[in-house]
Amino acid sequence: MVSFDGFRYDFTTMADTPNFDRLELDGVKADALIPVFPSLTFPNHYSIATGAYSGTHNITGNSFCDKQYREKYSLYKKETV
Repeated sequence: MVSFDGFRYDFTTMADTPNFDRLELDGVKADALIPVFPSLTFPNHYSIATGAYSGTHNITGNSFCDKQYREKYSLYKKETV
């Protein structure tokens, strides 16, 4: 899966993008998506992976704590992601 935050569905039509074109030909492309709330990276990636909304998986930001492993994960702390 390739995911881009804030990347409009039609950006690849505005320039020559042979590598993106090849990915689309060999895979799938979504022309529209409805993000979960809050529309942040971690909550949406967890929803894609689990099929659950934020209220179920409880990831509501780009940082969160895993109570079982007592570890903090943050989009801004690359070694934990």
